This record gives sequence, structure tokens and C-alpha cells, in this order.
Amino acid sequence: MSDQEAVLQVIKNVVQSWLDNDADRFADYYTADATLISDIYMRDQDHIRSFMKSENGFGGVYKDSVLEVRPQNVRFVRDDVVIVTTQGSITFPSLPADEATKGFYATIVMVKGEDGWRFSAYQNSKNND
Repeated sequence: MSDQEAVLQVIKNVVQSWLDNDADRFADYYTADATLISDIYMRDQDHIRSFMKSENGFGGVYKDSVLEVRPQNVRFVRDDVVIVTTQGSITFPSLPADEATKGFYATIVMVKGEDGWRFSAYQNSKNND
């Protein structure tokens, strides 16, 4: 498997862990010192894991939500560092149909270590298109 294929597979795995509401597996795809910036700032893998297990994550707000991610660009800046830009959406089944889907753009910085590719930094912004 090429590095680009491996990177895209990790993104697919992250999406599947979201769909499964599996906070542990979701966080495992982040490095120990990763940052995740969305509606809040999460400063490391343990923070990401605990947030996703909470009522603000898969324990409540994101429970049974549907995540879709479409990579737009994959750019290797070094053999072990890649920047991926994506477009996607989260659909919340608990919201009225006209408000249920929230679009976003995201930038992911991934690094390759002994255990393969992992998210080192993730940031998303609302897509109001």
C-alpha cells in the first residue's frame, strides 16, 4: 500500500470509528500530543478521548450522527508528514431535517511513526456554501 493509500485509509478508519461511536478507536488515530480544534480546543489524545466519551461527544451530542469526509487534496511536505484538506458534513438525526446537516472544511496534518499514519493536528471550519 502506498503512503497516500495508507493516509486515506486512516481517514476512512476515523470516519468508521465515528459512525460506530467508538471514542477509544477514534482517539487512537491521533498522536499522544495531537491537537484537535473544532468548536473547542482539545490539546492531546487523552483530552480527545475523554471529550468524545462525554455528553459533548458520542455520549450525547454526536451520538448516532453521520460523518462524511471527502478528501480534496493530499500534499506530502516530507516523507513522514502530510497535509490533507477535506470537505465533509455531520448529520444529526435528532435535529429537524432542514437543520440536521452541518457542512465543514478541515485541514489534517498527519505524521508517520512506528505505528503508521496518525493525526497530529486537525482543525475544521463551518462550510456555509
